[in-house]
Amino acid sequence: MTTVNKKEIEKFAALADEWHTADGSFGMLHKMNKMRVRYILGHEDIVGKRILDIGCGGGILSEDLASLGGIVTAIDPCSKSINVAANHGRGEVKYFATSLEDYVQQNDSQFDVICIMEVVEHIDNLEEFIRLSAEILLPGGKVFFSTLNKTVKSFLLGILTAEYILGLVPKHTHSWKRFLRPSELNKFFECSGLEISGIRGLTYCILSDSWSSSSDVSMNYMGFAMRKK
Repeated sequence: MTTVNKKEIEKFAALADEWHTADGSFGMLHKMNKMRVRYILGHEDIVGKRILDIGCGGGILSEDLASLGGIVTAIDPCSKSINVAANHGRGEVKYFATSLEDYVQQNDSQFDVICIMEVVEHIDNLEEFIRLSAEILLPGGKVFFSTLNKTVKSFLLGILTAEYILGLVPKHTHSWKRFLRPSELNKFFECSGLEISGIRGLTYCILSDSWSSSSDVSMNYMGFAMRKK
């Protein structure tokens, strides 16, 4: 059972050369990444920890976590994105062009931290994806995630405004049907013995052109999951 959606891979392959272009298709993700890193560091000391960045794309998050002391492995089924990531980095991150299911099948590695940032809305068979993530999580480890809530606001701002009116991200980047409410996402984690906590909203301010953490989860949100007690 594959978790890879081929159309999603083709979409990101077409944009792969822009991963590290400041004003390119992933410019907004670079700005968001600063907040994501601060959130992770606020809930986990990553120095010397084994980290798996799933759906790493061009390595935006992977590079930052490695520079801060994490021992980072990063995977993505889009080979073009992995090539960009590997060529951009300085060797601190181990990159693999593979799906999660193939990586788990071919390796016996386990991790203290697993990152699935801006990933769950792009994959198939989410229950299997979460199960595999839980399978390779070390005791006491955390799965960090960020995604978009399934609300009217996320459709109006996340898709209609961001993609079609302001052009902050490329058109067709997201499908509102794939968005998940926190409660829906938590059901998938619970099926694998994990439970979500630490939910925070991610809010973009167009005036300052920056992201901040907030209590408003109606648009973007992030959190982490751990073994249920």
